Amino acid sequence: MSNPEFTPGQWSVEHEVNRYCDHVFWVNAPDGSTPAKCYTPYNAYLVSASPDMYEILKLYEEFEGTLLMDAGAWSTDDGLPKFTQKLLDKWIEIQGKRSKCLAKTEGEITNG
Repeated sequence: MSNPEFTPGQWSVEHEVNRYCDHVFWVNAPDGSTPAKCYTPYNAYLVSASPDMYEILKLYEEFEGTLLMDAGAWSTDDGLPKFTQKLLDKWIEIQGKRSKCLAKTEGEITNG
C-alpha cells in the first residue's frame, strides 16, 4: 500500500468570528492551503494534528519492527523482549512526540 497523499508539515489553527457571529476555526497548512474549516475548536485541533498522528503511527510501526529484529532485545532467560538502551531512547523519543500531538489535539498547542 502506498503512502496516502496529504499536505505535510505543521498545520495550525486560526479562529475568527464571521459576520453571522459564527465561530470558525481555519486549519492552515504550511503551503498556504486551508485543508479544513471547522465550527468547533475540537474538530479543528484534531484535523490540525493529523499529519503528526500519521508520522507517529509510522514511528510506532518502525519501532515494532526494530524490536522484533533486535537480537539484544531477545537475549533473555524468559524469552520475553527487553529494551536495549537504543530501543529505550527511541521509545522515549516517540513518547515525547505522542504527548505533543495529544496536547495539539486538545488545543493546548495551536501552532507547530
